[in-house]
Amino acid sequence: MSESQTTTATTAGAASGFDRVGREILTAGHDLWRAGLGALAQIAEIAKKAEIDDRKRDLFDRLVERGRPLDERRRRAMRAAAERAGKTVREAGKLLEDTVRYEVKGVLTKIGVPTREQINSLTARLETLSQKLDQLAPAPVAPASALSSPRSISKKPIHKPAAKVGRAKTQTKTR
Repeated sequence: MSESQTTTATTAGAASGFDRVGREILTAGHDLWRAGLGALAQIAEIAKKAEIDDRKRDLFDRLVERGRPLDERRRRAMRAAAERAGKTVREAGKLLEDTVRYEVKGVLTKIGVPTREQINSLTARLETLSQKLDQLAPAPVAPASALSSPRSISKKPIHKPAAKVGRAKTQTKTR
């Protein structure tokens, strides 16, 4: 797995964990709100069955009307909180990704693994050297098959063998 794939997988895992927590909090808030609405609906049903007088009905309707702006403020606050939480999660994910990249780069440098930039630089230098060698190379020589044909091989040795050097005989006098 490459460095960027590892970092992306790590960041995605952390972000999905934060997203999950954010969704759970949002779901709990919605459930709480629904419970309040259920209680309000229950009270409305009881009021209808009991055929409460108009004054009590007016009071109930006024309470509902007063609750509408509160509901709208709560919805805006929940959206803002969700946006802040999402932004925080994205920032934390980016920070984690940057930290992992930095640490991996440091470890790879310590063990002597060249960086992408170093490899690209070496590749460019090798290409330049290869072009220069191609320019300096002599004209092409005859193919190897022409050199190994039976006609071109002579039975005479190319070099003369060196003269044998022997020991000089010395005369010894006997007495």
